[in-house]
Order: sequence, then structure tokens, then C-alpha cells
Amino acid sequence: MREFTHSFELPTDPATALPFFTPRGEEAWVPGWKPDYLHPKSGETGRGMVFTTRDRTGATVVWTCLDYLPAIGLARYFRAVSDRQASLVEVVCMSLGEGTTTVRVNYRHLPLSPEGAADIDALQEADFRRDIDRWRDLVMPHLSAA
Repeated sequence: MREFTHSFELPTDPATALPFFTPRGEEAWVPGWKPDYLHPKSGETGRGMVFTTRDRTGATVVWTCLDYLPAIGLARYFRAVSDRQASLVEVVCMSLGEGTTTVRVNYRHLPLSPEGAADIDALQEADFRRDIDRWRDLVMPHLSAA
């Protein structure tokens, strides 16, 4: 198993920030993000929701929401890429006071096959940090509309 964690700040409160990191919320700012909502069909985020996406290789990724607790700024998801890997994804939004939120993103990857182990071994901490920092840049233009 490999784990990556990185944080960034947003100039808003956690209640405004967390919905940006739901499947429906990410549709507004993640290029090419088009989930297929299986349950519920509305795409409402909640424990037990199931949806699919495609990864960079075109493989189907099955996601389920393990926890969505806006009162404490927590969203946790399980994702699986066929027989290659499974991951736990956690987003925590914590107030720093004065309208600033720290967004902490954690991915824990578990290989399901030798191919999945190779995929996970190829992941780089610097790439993860760059990708998560990009989240901030992509969300920022949408904060004023929230």
C-alpha cells in the first residue's frame, strides 16, 4: 500500500469548500469529469452512493461514498479500477478561522494485481502534490459563485 497526503488553503469556510469535492461539485471544475451516477441517479452525495468514471487510460473506475459528513468537513470514498487497484480517498476541510479553510486530500492505494502494483509504484509524491495544488487553482474561479 502507498499513501499520499497534501493540503492547500481556500479563502472560504469549510461548509462552502466541501461540496466542491463531491462528485457533483467536481463537475464544475475538473476538466473532463463526467460521472455516471448509478445510485442515486440524482448524483446526491451521501453514504452508499455509487458512480463510475474513467481514468487516464480509459479504464472504468467504480466509486462509492463511505462517508459524507458536512458538519465536520469530511468526505471519504472507495474507488476500484477493475483488477488493478483499490483506493481510499479522503477530503477533510478544516477552518483556519477568518474565512480560510485547509483542504487535506489523502489517497491510500492498494494493488489488486501485479499490474496494479506497477501502476502504484510508478506514482510520484511530487506529481501528487502538483495535482492537488492544481485543484486549488481550478476551484478558485468558482468560489465567488458559491
